[in-house]
Amino acid sequence: MDNWMPYFIELNLYLLIIGLCYQFGFKKLQNFKFGRPFLLLGTTASFLLPLLKTEKLAAASEYILQDSYIMEVVTVHAVQEVSFGFQLIATAILILGAAICLTKTFIGFIKLLKLKSKSVKEKDFYLIPDSKRAFSFLNNIFIGEQIPEQKRNLIYAHELVHSKKAHSIDILFIQLVKIVVWYNPVIYFIESNLKELHEFEADQISIKEETTYIDLLLQQNFENFNLSFIHQFNSNHIKNRIMRIQMKNNRKPSKPAVLFTIGLLIGSIAISQSAELIKQEPIINLSELSNISELGKLTELSKINLKGEVDKKAEYPRGQTAMMKFLGKEIVYP
Repeated sequence: MDNWMPYFIELNLYLLIIGLCYQFGFKKLQNFKFGRPFLLLGTTASFLLPLLKTEKLAAASEYILQDSYIMEVVTVHAVQEVSFGFQLIATAILILGAAICLTKTFIGFIKLLKLKSKSVKEKDFYLIPDSKRAFSFLNNIFIGEQIPEQKRNLIYAHELVHSKKAHSIDILFIQLVKIVVWYNPVIYFIESNLKELHEFEADQISIKEETTYIDLLLQQNFENFNLSFIHQFNSNHIKNRIMRIQMKNNRKPSKPAVLFTIGLLIGSIAISQSAELIKQEPIINLSELSNISELGKLTELSKINLKGEVDKKAEYPRGQTAMMKFLGKEIVYP
């Protein structure tokens, strides 16, 4: 139980980095060929990077960050262990939230199956009785019976792209991530932008006559089916979709944005690895030293030159730990 907190902190920090890089570096490009793999791979990497703790990476990270160390500064502070009660409460909250998200997703699948059973199977899609809904999930396309036939062809072509490009797999993956990090607003940001990129791709491939298609998008008489894992034709990105159709091109990512993202990720990994290296440094127990002046003996043990002064009057309550850091070395007072 002691190890999951640092992992979750790093996981959420990496998700935040991916979200910020996309928002300020790539979102305006509206390039689904780049944005889609960036968000998916970035989200996956957020789960994997905290697990990469190796001596070689740590040594390389220490070399990268060595100029940032302040060698002359000596700090003394108390290290307070996280209470078992706090960890238990935090774990219970995380599990409860995950259970609620999982239950909502399960209920959503049941609703979809019920709707499918009530729908009439046409040649290539399901016709929903007395409905104006239009959406798709995996290889299933649903179109409302009340939608005029001349519009059904346009909608079907659009939803067919979602099916062929396996957009639902992306959304199902994000659903699983949401179950784990349901408390993090960044994952909802990633989900929204991923769906927007899916719509851009479906619009670009399926569109034949621009004016007619835009008129169809502007019509607000479609009904929504409130499930987070489906692609609705009447999405929340209508304005951006119309602007994207009128652009008629995919702008490429700028070199500064790419370099900034790579640099930010490398820096984050280096800091993480460096922190792991410091954590693994040998801890010297001073419980057997009778006098604080005997700290001079540590010079030979740690092979470092002590700089700065230590408050000889400092007293530490029994049972409490105080940590003094000398050049990345940790010295523990019992």
